[in-house]
Amino acid sequence: MRSGSSRRRPLWQVLIADILLAGAALLVFAYFHHVRPAKLASEDMEIARPTQVAVQFTAAPEAEATPVPAPEQTAHSEPTPVPTPDPVGVFA
Repeated sequence: MRSGSSRRRPLWQVLIADILLAGAALLVFAYFHHVRPAKLASEDMEIARPTQVAVQFTAAPEAEATPVPAPEQTAHSEPTPVPTPDPVGVFA
């Protein structure tokens, strides 16, 4: 004969019990994490915040204008070749 304690519970009771236990575990976690946070040793330290210093920029002295090459000079120059990048990784 079976004793009363070894009887299997219906599925809906098991699911509700699991949901209630998971909710209780989340509430305990939320209590210790949000409501009652642990006091850390670093909370007692003071952090010196840097103060903002107003910096005034002055205009640089005007430099001599660099001469612009004439269009005739640039028309005859050849373009410089661009090196192709070396393949890296899987594409090597």
